[in-house]
Amino acid sequence: MATAPLAVACVIYERRRALAALTEAVMLDDLTGALRRDEFMRKSIGAVGSLQSGLPVSVLMMDLDHFKKVNDTLGHRTGDTVLVAFADQVRRHLDDTALFARLGGEEFVVLLIDTDLDEATQIAEIIRVAQQEQSRTTLGELGPTVSIGVACSPSGDADVNSMIDCADEALYLAKKFDRNCTVSLTARS
Repeated sequence: MATAPLAVACVIYERRRALAALTEAVMLDDLTGALRRDEFMRKSIGAVGSLQSGLPVSVLMMDLDHFKKVNDTLGHRTGDTVLVAFADQVRRHLDDTALFARLGGEEFVVLLIDTDLDEATQIAEIIRVAQQEQSRTTLGELGPTVSIGVACSPSGDADVNSMIDCADEALYLAKKFDRNCTVSLTARS
């Protein structure tokens, strides 16, 4: 009879593991391990909403330059490897409070709490230079660089969607200025 409680415990344990795996699959991009868009938005809105008044919040919008050329020339498996390496590269330059997500394709976003425009721009530049060096070392001229748009709400009073829109506008300018650069803007409240 001692086996019945053990069997129940095993079933409960396996159910919890399966639920944890399902939860992770819903929250994280299966290729890069970054948050998925919906999870990023949920967590970002919660993080910004719970901030002390007056703390700066910044957003980085990042897009790998000429990524389609990697897929078309070297294949999707290599493209996937590039995306994973980029995500790992970004995570190395973020602290535990940052939220990092893959929005789709080769576009990524980061939310930085208590980080002003200068600090966020420095982080973006570190990521940009690291991507350029890593990518060119492994893939030569085909290695994609990254364009980054930075937006900051100096007092943290802009909503997340406005900051993302502003960072997206900055990213558009970075792409327009020949790519492989960082453009920073102040988000409107």
